Amino acid sequence: MSDIPTRFPAVATDRVLILLAKFANTMLNLEMEFAHRLDEARLSRALTLLGDAEPVLGCRYVLDPHQPYWERVAPSGDRLIFTHDPAELAAFLTADLNAFAGPQYRACLLRESAGDRLLLKVAHNAADAGGIKHVSASLAEIYRRLGDDPRYLPRPNVEGSRDTWQIFRQIPRRALPKIYRNFLHNARINVNRLGAHSLRTNGVAGDPPAYEKRRFAPERVRRIAAIGRRYGATLNDLFIAAFLRTAARIGRYDGERQFRLATTVDLRRHYLPTGKAEGICNLSGFEYQNLDRNLGHDFFETLTMVAAATRARKANYLGLNDYIGVIPLLGILPPRWINGPIERLFHHGIRTYNVANVLTNMGPIEPEEVRYDEPPLDAWIHGPQALPPLLAAGLTGFAGSMTLSIGHLPTAENRALIASLLDGIHEILPA
Repeated sequence: MSDIPTRFPAVATDRVLILLAKFANTMLNLEMEFAHRLDEARLSRALTLLGDAEPVLGCRYVLDPHQPYWERVAPSGDRLIFTHDPAELAAFLTADLNAFAGPQYRACLLRESAGDRLLLKVAHNAADAGGIKHVSASLAEIYRRLGDDPRYLPRPNVEGSRDTWQIFRQIPRRALPKIYRNFLHNARINVNRLGAHSLRTNGVAGDPPAYEKRRFAPERVRRIAAIGRRYGATLNDLFIAAFLRTAARIGRYDGERQFRLATTVDLRRHYLPTGKAEGICNLSGFEYQNLDRNLGHDFFETLTMVAAATRARKANYLGLNDYIGVIPLLGILPPRWINGPIERLFHHGIRTYNVANVLTNMGPIEPEEVRYDEPPLDAWIHGPQALPPLLAAGLTGFAGSMTLSIGHLPTAENRALIASLLDGIHEILPA
């Protein structure tokens, strides 16, 4: 479309993701299981139009040493792989997109006798978990509109903000010093001489990842949530407590390091009136649960401490710390000045055990975000794959169920560790 600019500025969070790619596989995968068949020709057309509807997706990322930017690329090839072979879907799940070549998305549709399975892949450089749900919502709307009118053309979203100003214009200026103090508090946590008790993985970065998951059915989730309400705890609190206690058990806790877990916050849901961003973007913030060296005597003592910490943070500008501290530097300074020092600090944190395990709450998937004529039977976002020695897990909800998943390099040691962690969390949560 001629009215789409050929270039878009890279925002600060885009630059963060370039750094993150040194420590994690930055692919996001949203998988959906349908009871019905999708129209593969219509879906292919919708995917082509998606790169115009959300123009950043139709770009490549240009790592200019002074001012990185997004540049539109000419459409090339079908954005849809259509197959009857489950092995092809499995291979697509572990494949990478080249953010520097673009576009930033692709999909695979597997036709099975019981229904279709759709896997949507988006480069994390352009979007986080909230962003890939936004991508799916846009794709699903185009797909439905094409069903009504095969000549339908979406209006390009060229004005929708991708930066954090859409969050901070909701925040009073008087809060900024408090948010900065929160940043300093978290920074002190992450340079503690004790380090964090962390489960560590092995393997060779660059090898194809594997993904493991455990699903919690809606009736189980309702029982877990009911227990949580007795303790003033959210579902996320329950999974954090279960993660910490399981990691202590299977990681042979030595009594020296701190019980610490990094978590993420979808800033859209906490601060934007609609819960939605204006454009496809990364709008997540990190938080850190730190129980020092005290997990309590049992799961419920751990849960009580986690829930209290969560309530305190929710009352104090949750998730915004890094957006006052380090992220503005990434947005202002040229990458060649700032990327190296931050990367060295991160490597130092790994050596000193001050990079904790991660549990990223990727939030609920709304039925409308995945309604390709009809909503799926199930949907989840595959957990992130942190590169060795790091470990990260992801939590997604859909239609009352929850899915806990982890990406990892499939060494024998990692498979055993991940299975023990997922099984342990599954078993420790109230049945």
